[in-house]
Amino acid sequence: MTQRMSLRRSVLAGLFMPALLLALASARPAAAADPPGEVIAVAGVVSAQAAAASRPLQRGDAIFAGERITTGERAHVDIRFSDGGRLQLGPESEFELAEYRFAESAGAFAARISRGVFRLVSGLIALRNRDDYRAQLPTVTIGVRGTDFAGEIEGET
Repeated sequence: MTQRMSLRRSVLAGLFMPALLLALASARPAAAADPPGEVIAVAGVVSAQAAAASRPLQRGDAIFAGERITTGERAHVDIRFSDGGRLQLGPESEFELAEYRFAESAGAFAARISRGVFRLVSGLIALRNRDDYRAQLPTVTIGVRGTDFAGEIEGET
């Protein structure tokens, strides 16, 4: 009886262990696979630029670190970040997501807002460590303390 159970365990282990090892080897953290943000509403002409490439943004599109988001005349966009934060840009606005990392133990958010109307609501990154969340404006840098702020930047920067 003991040999039969031992043989059964060996066969089961031989069948399931390779599948388990393959699944573990191909797994990666969810944070690495997920984009930093997603467009949840858009109206008018809104685009994302990275390096020399530009793409129009539509609802459901991903936003990535290193991209500059611009809105046209009478346009606006609403973006939700993976840490629960939100960004809303009004007409003729410009926002750059310089850095974004969000994981269980750490994170970083760094952005530049160079023109236009905006509303930025911080998420878990700022709640965990306020020093990891930065929004740079033409005349000041704001260190967010887990809150919601809005503003308008006029003129050329």
